[in-house]
Amino acid sequence: MLSTPLNTALILFTRTPQEEVAHKRILKNGKVKQQKQLFQLLVQHARSLGQQTGLPFFVVDSTSQQGATFGERLHSAFAALFARGYAKVIAIGNDCVQLKAGDIQQAALNLQNNQAIFGPAQDGGVYLLGLDQTLFQHKPGFTEISWQKATVLADLQTWCAGFKTLLLPKVYCDLDSCQEVFATFATKQLPFAIMAFLANILITQASRVNHIILRVNRLFASALFFRGPPVLPS
Repeated sequence: MLSTPLNTALILFTRTPQEEVAHKRILKNGKVKQQKQLFQLLVQHARSLGQQTGLPFFVVDSTSQQGATFGERLHSAFAALFARGYAKVIAIGNDCVQLKAGDIQQAALNLQNNQAIFGPAQDGGVYLLGLDQTLFQHKPGFTEISWQKATVLADLQTWCAGFKTLLLPKVYCDLDSCQEVFATFATKQLPFAIMAFLANILITQASRVNHIILRVNRLFASALFFRGPPVLPS
């Protein structure tokens, strides 16, 4: 197990499952209850991941975030941890299930020799962001970055120009859409509880489709049975 630097804090920056349902639907045909259950599993997994790292770990969800925009709320979360005396802070979300505790521990070690580190997501965003206090306090414009857009990584790299940064080698997928959820499901890289939950949904949906097909076939067969005989030419 990697040793973890004591000067580095880890934030899980997340909405509550209830607010996630209100802002994002990642199960195309899923009911609200199923959407909420999936977000609960994602948040639980991210919490467990953070606890496994051995880093000082803080959950900053939408009940404690401060600010009108995503950028302002994330800025406040970083600022609060720097104010508590941490020299380095790493933030993760709840939607990158491929991320491992070892990845975060390695990122914390890498951050000791860098002023910013980025975990690149497939959609152009980041699944992990680590910042040094010096960069954060002396570089304006953090809240103006195009957060939650496909240009986040590029914007962050531009924002950090002139500082020592590191792009982590592993590219992971954030679960922001139904397509991304089931693409990751197909790779079998999801935690067991989430795999089981999605498998149950797929089985249920397949059963419904099969039931509909069976009904259509029966109606079609019935229509053929009751159709009158062809009229013979006179």
